[in-house]
Amino acid sequence: MVYSTHSQVVRKIVSVQWNDSYGNDSESMLGYSDDIVGNYVMSLLYKFLQFDSNFNVMLVFAHSYDIQPFHDRYLQNLNATSMGCNYSESCLDSYRDRESNILLTYSSAMLEACTYTDMVIFVNYLPDLEDYSLAVHTLKAGCGFCYLIYDPETVEADTRSPSICEDNSLESQLQRYHSVITDEQTPLSPVQIGPSMEMLATMLEVEESVLCNRYYDAVTY
Repeated sequence: MVYSTHSQVVRKIVSVQWNDSYGNDSESMLGYSDDIVGNYVMSLLYKFLQFDSNFNVMLVFAHSYDIQPFHDRYLQNLNATSMGCNYSESCLDSYRDRESNILLTYSSAMLEACTYTDMVIFVNYLPDLEDYSLAVHTLKAGCGFCYLIYDPETVEADTRSPSICEDNSLESQLQRYHSVITDEQTPLSPVQIGPSMEMLATMLEVEESVLCNRYYDAVTY
């Protein structure tokens, strides 16, 4: 069962690392790079767009990360656009009108785009708690998917967050995301979603099960 703090936002935090027991022959590795987070994100993204190619998906990166190589590596053949740290009216218009329905950006520029977004994925990045809360609360029409996918060995934290190099700080930061709720008096409760979103959630869970063969992955929630 999927749990969330918003009745129609499916939230998951996924830790991924290579599964060394998975075959590393040329056939099994065909099409895969050493960027395990990128591979995992794209597997889910393809499944998401397979369900509805018109969905808007926003990928949010650490501010120190150069998003253009990610775009060139994975999204050359998809309808994607990049928006840097500064807000861009033209990029937002293209995203809002679905001329480009995949947006790569940083948390400092994601505010306006959230209201047009069906799925937001934080890519190997631990956002500030306020930014994470913003994503959960402002997804389009109050429903959608919010994923945080990271490699514990390479993940970057927001500069306003505690250093993940400190003992137990990564675990502590992840626990803070659990505190994001729409009503401070309401505990985590099962997600209430419609049939269409439930079908998509099931498809994503099946894809995650397939990916387990290639990676060690741990879904926090």
